[in-house]
Amino acid sequence: MAQTTRGEMLSSNLSSAPSTSFSVPESSPDFDPLEPDVDGTGDTSPSIDYAGYEGIDWNRLAGFSIRKHRKRARTGWVWEHGFDIENTDSGHRYWLCKLCHRKKTTITHMYDAASTSQANSHMEEVHHVCKGGPMLPQRKKQRTLLNMVDLDTHQPKDQALMNAFISSFDPLRFQHLLIRWVACDNIPFHKLESPYFRDLLAYANSAIVDSGSVPTHSTIRDWIVRSFNRHKGVVTELLRRSLSRINVSFDAWSSRKFMSLLGLTVHFLDDEGNFRTFLLGLPRIEGRHCGENLADRVSEILHEYGLEDRVGYFVTDNAESNDTCLEDLGRELGFKKQHRRLRCCGHIINLVARSILFGTDADAFEEDCQADKEIQDEVKLWRSKGPIGKLHNTVHWVERSGQRIERLHKLQSIENTALGLEDKTTYDVVMDNATRWNSSEAMMERAYTLRNALDSLVQAEVTEWSQYVARRTQNGAKPMPKKCRKKPTIVDDRMAAEDWSVIAEYLAILKPLKIATKRLEGRPREGKFGAIWEVLLTMEWLLKHLEEAKLQHERDEEPYLRIGCNLGWMKLDQYYALTEDSPAYLASLVLHPAFRWSTVESQWSDHPDWLTRGRTAVQELWEEYRSLPIEQDTIPEQPTVSRMTTDLDDFMASIRKLGAQPAPSVCSVRDEYAEWVASTDPGDCLVDDPIQYWLLRRRQYPRLSRMAIDLFSIPAMSSEPERIFSLAGQMVTAQRGRLKADLIGAAQCVRGTGLIQPEACYKPTN
Repeated sequence: MAQTTRGEMLSSNLSSAPSTSFSVPESSPDFDPLEPDVDGTGDTSPSIDYAGYEGIDWNRLAGFSIRKHRKRARTGWVWEHGFDIENTDSGHRYWLCKLCHRKKTTITHMYDAASTSQANSHMEEVHHVCKGGPMLPQRKKQRTLLNMVDLDTHQPKDQALMNAFISSFDPLRFQHLLIRWVACDNIPFHKLESPYFRDLLAYANSAIVDSGSVPTHSTIRDWIVRSFNRHKGVVTELLRRSLSRINVSFDAWSSRKFMSLLGLTVHFLDDEGNFRTFLLGLPRIEGRHCGENLADRVSEILHEYGLEDRVGYFVTDNAESNDTCLEDLGRELGFKKQHRRLRCCGHIINLVARSILFGTDADAFEEDCQADKEIQDEVKLWRSKGPIGKLHNTVHWVERSGQRIERLHKLQSIENTALGLEDKTTYDVVMDNATRWNSSEAMMERAYTLRNALDSLVQAEVTEWSQYVARRTQNGAKPMPKKCRKKPTIVDDRMAAEDWSVIAEYLAILKPLKIATKRLEGRPREGKFGAIWEVLLTMEWLLKHLEEAKLQHERDEEPYLRIGCNLGWMKLDQYYALTEDSPAYLASLVLHPAFRWSTVESQWSDHPDWLTRGRTAVQELWEEYRSLPIEQDTIPEQPTVSRMTTDLDDFMASIRKLGAQPAPSVCSVRDEYAEWVASTDPGDCLVDDPIQYWLLRRRQYPRLSRMAIDLFSIPAMSSEPERIFSLAGQMVTAQRGRLKADLIGAAQCVRGTGLIQPEACYKPTN
């Protein structure tokens, strides 16, 4: 490439004409410089064409002239953007950039015309023009490390600094961090190919791009699968060394593309005494969600991780297919389904709440709500449910119009100003759905807060309709004409003061259910706030609450609350009775040092038959442990976590002191279980962490502590698969519907294990 500076071009005397070495003859009748020789007389003198040279400054081009005509015409798109000139001394042909020359840039961009490749590159890189016209904005050339730190690698100190800077970037560490980000935040794979994302990385550290560490969408898939396979071995080893049995919760889920997946999570105490929860698999379910099909998928995962002989209890919802599934697994793995099948307490609370809100036909009502219906029919269906149905219609009526939402906010602002409130915040209504009772509770809570603004909004609609009817009927003197506006549905859903009172009572009735759900949906890291021992006490507390609510509303004129409380109590009592199928509920409460048998006997003293059966069931469970091999090892003490108390906490605390009283042993042989039951320690009633309690007593009660640890590592709910499905739903969006089940499972397992900790994967850099 030949680039001639302006100084070099002006080194000789400048002339206003092209060049003295090629002068244009004076015009004469015999020769016109603008006309070629077309008569064929044999005049071979080259003709000069000035067309296309407009705007050229010959003062800047000393020694150059217009290009003489040749037999071969100019070709190539770049000639539209360049002057065709030649050096008058050498006769060499050049392409001169018109844009640069006319802008009078310091450097005159002139290129050898023997090849147009250099001219092409100049137009594309400098002017962003190609053969097809203007180019789209291009990425700027990435900065190099030398540009970033302004180092001269010819200098020893700068060279050493550069080497240290380059070596500080670890591509493998970056890969693990990237996998963790993509998996944990459900980042679409194609986002990694975004030029803007890569520009961002290059700006932060050009070594990321220079080292080829940013993968394509297909490469990140491979990385995630490899990471899943690598961490599968880590999880398998953690499961093998666990102190407890491996408890399982599973559930089925369908994606937006109707791909059915089975989420299976495990819960256990690892060899350091920490409660762990892992997602082991998210396989696709082929065919129906029948029990046999589910059992096949669950069995495959358990065998894949070598858990056939270590599986503990199963916590699932109340679907009949789960009963069939566990019956098949029980035959295969050798356990009694009734003993190992635990029901998700959260699902039970959901059924109780829906019975309170929607009555005995809650399931049928849900199906009706999900069916395709005209708005008029759906509104009538909800209105039949009383105040809660009318409120549902009101909330959805507001949400169907942006203008109504805006008016609702204005009405709130007016109310806030009138009351002189410092907080001027306004709120939207909260939408509910028919499948989640807590969404109905949230809808009622927000609506009750906004009841004044909602009443004003609806009243304006009612007033407008009344005025319209008065005009069309002449204040009732005539019937409504056949051709008239339809009556707005909201007119019949106006909330009266009595309706708001019912809503307030619903909120009071549902509050304990909300507290219980929040407490039990956690992970029992310290043997509490989500552990199996809390289920019986929680159910007892809820039953007493519903009994009091029944008495409070038994004389109500409106039947909604009275019927709802009765139906809710019946539903809870039904599932309360089913807890007797498994000894795990009672045994876990008995082995809690703050409660023991004394608490159980005091709390359920009016059920002697139940107590007798319970003692027998717990004793039979102990017989499975009393002959186990003894392991003599210790576990370091773990810190506890403080937490705000609720009414349920106060209820449990009120009966703790009863646990300090010893109970007589029914066993004539002094085994570990009998010894512990007969023992007493005044400090036991203060124990908050039963897991830590039993870990510290493994030498004194090696077999009984094993039984206790197995029980206290059981969650009260199967909420973990629900969390997984929520995250998987964020991954399998409408734009990512082509993701395969194995890749979805790998990504969610990598995210769910929590084992992608890059700090543990690398040696420190010296």
